[in-house]
Amino acid sequence: MFSCRIVCSRQKANPHPSPPYASLGDLWNDIPRQRERDARKQKGLPASSDVAVIATLLKAIKDVAEASVGASVSALVSFPALPGLYQEDIFDAAYYIGLEGLANGLARHPHELIAAYAGHGYGLCKSYNPVKRCVPDDGDSFTTRTVLLAEYTGTALLLHLEGLNGAVELSWPNMYLELQFDLGSSRTPDEQEVRNSVLHFLYHHYNERLGRGPPNMTVILVGDPESVGDGKVQRATSIVLEALGAHAEVLAENSAYVAARGAAEMAWRALDHEERMEL
Repeated sequence: MFSCRIVCSRQKANPHPSPPYASLGDLWNDIPRQRERDARKQKGLPASSDVAVIATLLKAIKDVAEASVGASVSALVSFPALPGLYQEDIFDAAYYIGLEGLANGLARHPHELIAAYAGHGYGLCKSYNPVKRCVPDDGDSFTTRTVLLAEYTGTALLLHLEGLNGAVELSWPNMYLELQFDLGSSRTPDEQEVRNSVLHFLYHHYNERLGRGPPNMTVILVGDPESVGDGKVQRATSIVLEALGAHAEVLAENSAYVAARGAAEMAWRALDHEERMEL
């Protein structure tokens, strides 16, 4: 059986530094790679072979959308925090296929955790204008939440942990992730195995690294409905957090589309007033 467990910061998991950089040294060391990417783009090529693959996938979706509305489209693309999948790759793939940016290119494509957070109605700004202070739709202030995204598919179980308030993509240089291919639902893992994985992930981060137990947590489940619907991950996270002395608010509705809905909400806010009135 093929098994791969990755428990890491994003920086350590990736084979090379990428924007945003964790240090000036990373920026300096990445200059040759960035020059190569720029040279490829100036020749009309994808910035890298990875970008070419992502662009092929995005173009198929873009073509369907444009055929439906009869015009060119702009969008924000939500993507999972997989080791080796970079924010710059999503940006360059969108650029290569002519997918227009939003907010004059200042609106970043969101990681799935941010998009799903917005999809559940959390952390949404009145305006995405980066010059203005981001405030909630009710005009009050955002509640800071510790959020655990659990993406459960037939292929793998991905855990991504961050502290959030506003649903704004920050493109962290370091992210706390765990990816396990041997816990994909197609392998019919035992529920205890899923529970042990969640326990190891949270216990290692809080009790071993930070020296304290986890806080109350918002758990967002995404993935294909068949996998999420078996209830293993939902029960595992609730039981583990309770055992560690915390409460879990589990959000499992619309698991297949909630990130896309959140990205659409963020894209809507990235449009200026005149563009909104045209829609």
